Amino acid sequence: MPDSEYFGLKGYTSISRLKLLDPRRGGSPQKYQEGFSYGYNESLLCGTAVHAHILSPDEYIISDYEGKPAGKGGFFIEKLAELVKSGMDFEQAKERASEIADYYVGKLSEKRWNDIWSKGEDYYNKLISGELEDPRGREVLVLSKKLLETTHQCINSINRNFSIQSILKENLFEPKQFYNEIALFSNIEVTFPDGTTHIVPFKGKLDSVVWDPEKETLYLNDVKTTSKQIEYFMDHVHDGVCYEGVLSHHWYYGQLAGYQILLQKYFQEVLGIKKYNLQTNFFVVETTGEHKSDVFRLNNSYINVGMKEFKELICRLAWHQIYGFDKEFPESVQV
Repeated sequence: MPDSEYFGLKGYTSISRLKLLDPRRGGSPQKYQEGFSYGYNESLLCGTAVHAHILSPDEYIISDYEGKPAGKGGFFIEKLAELVKSGMDFEQAKERASEIADYYVGKLSEKRWNDIWSKGEDYYNKLISGELEDPRGREVLVLSKKLLETTHQCINSINRNFSIQSILKENLFEPKQFYNEIALFSNIEVTFPDGTTHIVPFKGKLDSVVWDPEKETLYLNDVKTTSKQIEYFMDHVHDGVCYEGVLSHHWYYGQLAGYQILLQKYFQEVLGIKKYNLQTNFFVVETTGEHKSDVFRLNNSYINVGMKEFKELICRLAWHQIYGFDKEFPESVQV
C-alpha cells in the first residue's frame, strides 16, 4: 500500500499517534486530538530514501541529480514547480509556495528570491520539463548533494553488513517469503472492569517481514537511521547508571511490540502458520560519522514492557473515545 494511501486512511490510530497520548512521554488527550505538526525537515529524506532503496526498490528510485538546493530552499522550488504545472500564475505560485514550504513567508525579498533562484533555477526547469521523472513510473526521490552522498554511504553500509544481509538474502533450497512495507489493520476490542466494551481501529505499516521456512523463523525487522553514534541506539548501563538510548527515547520498543501483535495475528489467523520462532530486529545505520550499521535484536524484556504500555495506551484511548477527551483519565481504572 503506498504511503499516500496508508497515511490518508481516516478513523484508525497508529503507534506514532498513540505516543501523543502517553503521559510518560509528555503526551496528553489534547496532543492526541491535535495530531502531528511536522515542519519540513530535510534530514528525514535520508531515512525515507534508505527505506525506499532497501525495502521498495520497485516503487522508488533515488535520482543521481545533484542540483537540488539544500534545506527548505529545495522544498520551496519543488512546490513552486508543482503549482506552476497546475496552472497557477508564476508570481502567485511564488507566494503560495513560500507559505507551503514555510520559506521566508511574507519576507521573500528580491535579494532572497534572486539567491534561491540562482541555486534552484536548473532544478525548477527539470521539474517543469519532467526530465527527472522515471520512465518506469517509479517515484523519484531527489536529494541535495550532501544528503545524497550521506544516503549512498548509509545504503552501502547496510549492503555490506553481513548480519543484515543474512536475514534479507534468499535461501538456497526453501525460498523465503518477503513482505516489505506491509500494512496491517485490526479492530481491537477493549473491555473495562464494569463490562463496557469499545472497538479501537488500529493500523501499522511494517518495514520488513521475512518468513524463513527452513529455520521456521519469522523475522520482524525495522529499519532505522540515527544521527547519533550507533553505540547509543540501545539503552546501556555504565558505572551503575542506566542511560537512555535512542530505542527508549523514541519508544521504538513499543512500536515493534504493537507491530508484533498485528503480525502474529496475521500469520496465525490469516496465513494459518502457527509454528514459528519470532525474532524482532532493528536494522540501524548512522547518518553521521563512519555510517556504521548493525542489527539489534529486541529481547523479550523489551517486548513485554512494550506490549504492556501499548495495551495501556489503547485502553486510555478507548476510555477517552467513550467519555470525552476533555475528561481526565481516572487512576481508578485498571488497565
